[in-house]
Amino acid sequence: MHRIDTPTAQKDKFGAGKNGFTNGDATAGIRATQLIDTYWDSVQEELCAVIEAAGLKLEKTKNTQLLEAIRGILNKKVSDDALLKANNLSDVVNKPQALSNIGGVPVARKVNGRELNQDIAITTQDIYNSQATAIPNAANLNSYVTPGLYFQAANANAASGANYPEAMAGALEVIKHAGITQRYSIYNSSRTYIRTMYQNVWTAWSKVYDTQNKPTVAEIGAIPLTGSLYVSGPVRNSAEYQTTAANNFRMIYGSYSTFWRQDGGRIYLMLTNPGDQYGGYNSLRPFYVDLATGKVFMENGVAIIGNTNINGQVIPANYANFDARYYSKSQSDAGYNAKNTASLGASGWHRDSSTGLIIQYGAVSRTADANVVTFPRAFPNACRAVFLSKNEVHIGPNSKANIAAQILSTTQFRAWLWGEEHSAYWLAIGN
Repeated sequence: MHRIDTPTAQKDKFGAGKNGFTNGDATAGIRATQLIDTYWDSVQEELCAVIEAAGLKLEKTKNTQLLEAIRGILNKKVSDDALLKANNLSDVVNKPQALSNIGGVPVARKVNGRELNQDIAITTQDIYNSQATAIPNAANLNSYVTPGLYFQAANANAASGANYPEAMAGALEVIKHAGITQRYSIYNSSRTYIRTMYQNVWTAWSKVYDTQNKPTVAEIGAIPLTGSLYVSGPVRNSAEYQTTAANNFRMIYGSYSTFWRQDGGRIYLMLTNPGDQYGGYNSLRPFYVDLATGKVFMENGVAIIGNTNINGQVIPANYANFDARYYSKSQSDAGYNAKNTASLGASGWHRDSSTGLIIQYGAVSRTADANVVTFPRAFPNACRAVFLSKNEVHIGPNSKANIAAQILSTTQFRAWLWGEEHSAYWLAIGN
């Protein structure tokens, strides 16, 4: 199509290069615009093209075909490509693509399994059920410093890992503050451990105690109700120490122990044999009290140092001890000056009856390096010392070695003589 361009067209009527029509003005010598066939052919075909493009057939008697054609073309275009306001975008063909183009989120997308078609309230179950991260095999818990929830599902994985409080599966919570706090809970019990990292230094795991995981008495420095073999430091009490055991309050020091025994009739101060500090009592009864009468008994003698005041009568159990105020010489000698005894020969002994001291002597000839010598009489209690002296002079390569008496007992000793020490005298002292 084009604008009228005949010589009689009104030039630039609608602007530069936009000619128009004029009726002319005879008085002014202006001619009316001349119509030509090419212009009207162009107008005709432009209009007919619109009508036919809409699928209509030209009808000479209808003057509304152009309007119908325009409406039809617009309706079809709207139907094919346009979105109707009344449809609220339900007529979009590729909705996911449309959402993507405008940065939208599809309804099918889910948060913790919930579609985004309504408001979603995030609960602790959403966090603990879906947001916990699995800890792999052979992991080092020192590297878990990002706040969050983690879990170890296998004991074997924990055993192959590093810095677990126990080689057990469990849950790990990581909390951030000035540093990092880790809390590890064992999967099959209430045992829980906690530790902290600050400036890249981890503390040791600390066990969290509860009613199912109580501290041991050793961990809190207490004495167990079942008893203790050792308490360091004094134990004080402002009330009675009550016991239903017959033996109690044992004192241990050195090779002996003492304790009190109450058998229902008497209370005894009991003694143990030497070296048996934790054992039973021996046969000695140095002190005991009859519970019914209060009478005190001392069966093993009494040594009184200093003055003794007795308020009451002394009644001996055996008056014969007081019958003889004066003694004959034989009685005195027998009672206070016992005679010494001896056996004198090539080997023999001497015994001091007052003190019990025994001196024995003899000689020994070498039959081996270690020679057993049996005493003429056994010492009742112990051999205290043995002295050896060579009885010959001999010089040889082995004569420089010492002779010695060893392994002393109440009945014998061993005399050590080297190859060129043939014999020796011996002297033994004991009681």
